[in-house]
Amino acid sequence: MFEDPGLPDSWWEALTSSLDALAARQAPRIATPDTVTITQP
Repeated sequence: MFEDPGLPDSWWEALTSSLDALAARQAPRIATPDTVTITQP
């Protein structure tokens, strides 16, 4: 980023909270490369 986007602290706090929640989730599948089709089990 070359310039400050001017987002308020509350926006960054919400983003951090959302990313923390995503990081805490368990995924039932292993990630695959974009070239491999993901199907539902």
